[in-house]
Amino acid sequence: MLGTLAADFEEETGTRVRLNLASSSTLAKQIVEGARCDLFLSADEEWAAFVRREERAGTGAAEVLLANRMVVVLADPSLHPYYLGGDLDEARWGDESLRRALTAPGIRRIAVGDPEHVPAGRYARKGLEALGIWDACRDRLVPCESVRAALALVKRGEADAGIVYRTDALASGLPVVVNGVLDYSEFVSAATPQALHGQ
Repeated sequence: MLGTLAADFEEETGTRVRLNLASSSTLAKQIVEGARCDLFLSADEEWAAFVRREERAGTGAAEVLLANRMVVVLADPSLHPYYLGGDLDEARWGDESLRRALTAPGIRRIAVGDPEHVPAGRYARKGLEALGIWDACRDRLVPCESVRAALALVKRGEADAGIVYRTDALASGLPVVVNGVLDYSEFVSAATPQALHGQ
């Protein structure tokens, strides 16, 4: 998604864009430690606020630029208790189906971003709490350093399911996306001093 936006911006403005892609926490820490950047895109407000508090970014409020959804991916579609074959990618399943998908006996390991450090993990926890299954799933969770790491576990079959951003899930090539929305996430931006002062 960001690669496409960067390419469009370069074509329209003639200004070269260099992306540094990593978790929000990693990027925020790099900026606070002095890494140069013009724009910080964070998967949640908490890390954007951290950068602003450390006076490494502009004093204005962060702006929501993009939004995404958290979805459930399965390593093996037959693990879903109601799987009848076919493509589930665009299925509009409700909360009950998500509950059953995540608490099915065959789902022993669920890869997620680490809820203590990764925005996607916090969104996953909020979604599980909203569904009323946080306690039932907590011991099945495999905390990962990023959404990509969570997807990699599912793709290798080291986790039975994963809770990831919809855009990452669709790009992953995994055969099934349980398309009930667990949580809605917003990507916020903060301008850095270099951008504000034209450096």
